[in-house]
Amino acid sequence: MNPPLRVEVLGGGISALAAAWWLTEAPTPVQVRVWQPGWRLGGKGASGRDLGAGQHLRILEHGPHVWGGFYHHAFGLMRGAFAELDRPADHPQATVWQAFRPATSVVLMERWRGQQQPWTICFPTNRLLPGHPDGPAVLPLRELILAVAQVAVSARTGQAPAFSAAWPPGPEQPPDPTGDDSGERLIFAVSVLLRALGPGDRQRRRSRWLAGGLRRLLRARWDRVRGRLDDPTCRRRWVLEHFAAAHLLGAVQDGAFAGGCAALDGQEYRSWLARHLIDDAVPDAGFPEGLTLGSPWVSWVYDALFAYRQGDRSQPDLEASLALRSAARMLLGCRGATYWRMQGGMGDVVFAPLYQALRQRGVDFRFFHRVEALRLNATGDGLQAIDIQQQARVRNGHYEPFVDVGGLPCWPDRPLVEQLVEGPALIAGGADLEAPTGGPVCGRIRLERGRDFDIAVSGLPLGVLPQVAGELVDRLPRWRALVDGVPTVATRAAQAWLDRTDDQMGAPGPPRAIVHQHDAHHTVATDMSQTLSHERWGANPPARTAIYFCDPLDETRPAAADPEEQLLEDLAGLYPGAAQDPEGIGPRLRSSYQRRNTLGGERFTHPAAGTTALRPAADESGVQGLVLAGDWVRNGLDLICIEGAVMSGLQAARAVTGLPDAATIARPLGGLG
Repeated sequence: MNPPLRVEVLGGGISALAAAWWLTEAPTPVQVRVWQPGWRLGGKGASGRDLGAGQHLRILEHGPHVWGGFYHHAFGLMRGAFAELDRPADHPQATVWQAFRPATSVVLMERWRGQQQPWTICFPTNRLLPGHPDGPAVLPLRELILAVAQVAVSARTGQAPAFSAAWPPGPEQPPDPTGDDSGERLIFAVSVLLRALGPGDRQRRRSRWLAGGLRRLLRARWDRVRGRLDDPTCRRRWVLEHFAAAHLLGAVQDGAFAGGCAALDGQEYRSWLARHLIDDAVPDAGFPEGLTLGSPWVSWVYDALFAYRQGDRSQPDLEASLALRSAARMLLGCRGATYWRMQGGMGDVVFAPLYQALRQRGVDFRFFHRVEALRLNATGDGLQAIDIQQQARVRNGHYEPFVDVGGLPCWPDRPLVEQLVEGPALIAGGADLEAPTGGPVCGRIRLERGRDFDIAVSGLPLGVLPQVAGELVDRLPRWRALVDGVPTVATRAAQAWLDRTDDQMGAPGPPRAIVHQHDAHHTVATDMSQTLSHERWGANPPARTAIYFCDPLDETRPAAADPEEQLLEDLAGLYPGAAQDPEGIGPRLRSSYQRRNTLGGERFTHPAAGTTALRPAADESGVQGLVLAGDWVRNGLDLICIEGAVMSGLQAARAVTGLPDAATIARPLGGLG
């Protein structure tokens, strides 16, 4: 019998854990070790329970996390983990559908003539569930029609139509890959039709003819509505129709249907979109560049992806192909709901069950071990060794990472030092065990390829590569181009717990909404009050609302003198009823937490124009014995999100073992790749 393949997985983020999961699916034995600095898994998605005295076991996050309904591989991963854990029925999160629930409402704060007005959108729901990558990539035609109709109705009324799917769903039947793929066939037929227009100049001429006809229709529509823009229903209907039509127009005219979204690689999204918009500036209402271009729909795209150079909102920069692909996936491929909200901290909902399931599969986790350097061989074409710093020693040889909160296994916000030999020293020194450099070192390990392992999967974030992969950056041009050409963005996050419900404080839109407020200090706010039942607030008074914020951190300007004051200003904007109280919003604030995500592993990969081509695929490290995983790795979806990271992990596992089949990864949406 052949010995098992020995694989070292470097890092404990979602891409690394996805790789570990799929490696253990291989039909031949694979021995997997995961090396993780500090005491918890999750990377940018890590959360921890506040163990401080009087802190109520608050959930502390790097920022709010909401999953998309098109995260088929990510949900498939979680469904697999929950199925293998087979938690008892009385567990606080016994099933994946107790851990995730649909989030259907988004409120875009629209500024018109100096006044901020909430614009509520109830996104589509349908009777499907995410997590079956073997089903059709595009929704069935019936569901597509309902999705478009629902967005159109809710954009005018701010309410969900009566035909929205109910929750919880009934018993699910796995989709038949040969079943209702009518939506996918429709999109594919459109792409075939456009290809059939003829090759070369003939195709371009006919595409321009089609685009010209659509432009004339839009211009006639604009001429009818431009005098009625003070009517919010008329204005918003035009913006939504025009925003959608411009994407369709651009996809047709620029070859995205015929050649996939990659046809737009290298183009900046805002500039690309502006070429296909036809409405004029409305300077007296605050839209000097055009009504649709200045709408909250465009700023929402940038703010959700932190797509600003150095976090500066005056420098928007986004790859147009990624924006179009994201829009196509959200409209055509979401199952159940456009967004899904976790019912606890991301660490509790995602990384705790993944850790437990992987442990059951025999994966060996080495906490408190930070990768220091990747070493090349003499010829520079193979991985020679991995240098690792040991940060602390575990007393009994195996670290037990969780604290129990009402039967739910949870990561703490700090190491459980009673399990560590160096525990007292860590407390005294205030060491940051999650920083990419510095901190305590109690030992060093060198893993030699061939002697100690066969292949390594690097799940390390882009922000730490200049330090950890310095030899590769210095000796391999592609790595130099990657590090120099693909930027990262720092972010900041805030959480607030208040003693009134959102309706008591006059929140805009329906309960549990995701709110985008581009003009605020924090651009995205997510009501996470569903997590309160998993915290320990008690009375005097209890917390009744939990709201999480995030936005890009502008590194071109000095830090805010009073972050707490900025948080209170944003809360006052969100809850005008409470702000009108004579004492203001301050007395409603039960507790708050803020953090700046500036260190290498915390930084967000910036999907700037022209950067997709610089990102290598999982099997394109250029180094024998090294496979790549991470949200920065090119994976066919290429969006900087949980789904993209999971897909990169699956592709890394495939590069090692040959599984899963490539057909299950990054399936195109008909003609839109």
